[in-house]
Amino acid sequence: MFKKIILITVALLTWSATFSQIHKMERSDSSMMSRSYTLNPVVVTGSGQRSLLDNLRNTFPDTFTGVISAFDVQHGKPHPEPYLKAWERCGFAKNECMVVENAPLGVRAGKAAELFTAAVNTGILPDEA
Repeated sequence: MFKKIILITVALLTWSATFSQIHKMERSDSSMMSRSYTLNPVVVTGSGQRSLLDNLRNTFPDTFTGVISAFDVQHGKPHPEPYLKAWERCGFAKNECMVVENAPLGVRAGKAAELFTAAVNTGILPDEA
């Protein structure tokens, strides 16, 4: 199960308030088992706009454990390098990571990195996307 880290993209920052609330949350399961979950969200974005990256860090302080941007990679999405770089920095096993993506190129990148990838449709996409 995904206990340690979630990799997300900058396009899903509308969810960041939720992430900041549960970032260090202990979750008790009312069943027989009680488990502790720590989410360590990392932003993986293809953006190289300094103003966007600065705004991200200033608007959501202490929300993300890292940011991988265009400045950190040679190959952008759909190449797996951005997600592989995030995974390498986190130090966890691949089966402890999850990619949440809303863009077809990001979904391809997450899958190519061999990380569990959830696609979230946030707009109208053609069937072949």
